[in-house]
Amino acid sequence: GLHCAHTLVGDDGVPLDIVHCDVSPENLLVGIDGVCRLTDFGVARQGIRMRGNNRFTHGKPSYVAPEAITQGRIDCRADVFAIGVVLYNALTGTKLFDGQSVDEILQQVCSRRIDPPSTVGLRPPPSLDFVCMRALERDPERRFSSAEEMMMELRRIALRENLLAPTSEIAAWVRESVGHDLARRRLVVLEASRQNRPQGKPAPALGNAKVGEPPGGVDAKAQDVEEMPPSSHAADEEPDHLSRTIALEPQTPKPVRWAVVVASVLAAVAVLVTVLFPSLVSRMFRTSDSAVGPAPGNGGLPTSSISPASSPPPPESAETP
Repeated sequence: GLHCAHTLVGDDGVPLDIVHCDVSPENLLVGIDGVCRLTDFGVARQGIRMRGNNRFTHGKPSYVAPEAITQGRIDCRADVFAIGVVLYNALTGTKLFDGQSVDEILQQVCSRRIDPPSTVGLRPPPSLDFVCMRALERDPERRFSSAEEMMMELRRIALRENLLAPTSEIAAWVRESVGHDLARRRLVVLEASRQNRPQGKPAPALGNAKVGEPPGGVDAKAQDVEEMPPSSHAADEEPDHLSRTIALEPQTPKPVRWAVVVASVLAAVAVLVTVLFPSLVSRMFRTSDSAVGPAPGNGGLPTSSISPASSPPPPESAETP
């Protein structure tokens, strides 16, 4: 799906250069049919064309690519980096980039050392290290050139290591893991539609989906919709300011900021010396001028290179006869 978005063309056949900019677990939905779908293109951009008047890119701090932070110029490989973070977190059961503030997370994205996933957390098979580490290269030129290339390499390794599950197995896992929550959400939607429906019109049926339906039928449960406890996954959610999509302005690289600070300190020291010791500074400049400055009236040549003009010789005296 991601590769399809990246390769879209307009009616004139010109590539649109779409970049999703918000690839994250919240936007990857695995259905009860076992198929994963990419959603929410609300902050998608047109790759490198975003530069110019629009200096901002968007994304969740933990999944944004380094070049989006430092340069503000991105292409489809920024999404490859994001899907690499998703894969790393899923395989290890940890969060690759995690901190107490947005700035701390962005600093980690740009400079934190990334250990192979086989050495972290759940310690997945080492055969998957190559795919993760290449997708997470901070230099876009060293990453997979496309989402399709990454998918083909991951599929090749999974088939070789017997790690590729069929969609039917994934579908069964989804039903077992969140089937009850999905049924509860259906009940909430059904109750809302009943409250907004004019009297005399029957409410729509739930259909043939019976996953997690409680005893007593829909009506018995619908009376308690407002009292339903939060989802069992709510306790694991990140703080809102770390998990929501934000706008990022390209930052000045850290070495440049340090150079500016050093130059400012040196300038301040020079001003202080001039104010506190004006006579010393004046004497230094006078000494410098006398050593290398040109002499007036000599055509701009150094004084040391001009010999003083010789006085004309005195006239010879006449001999006395």
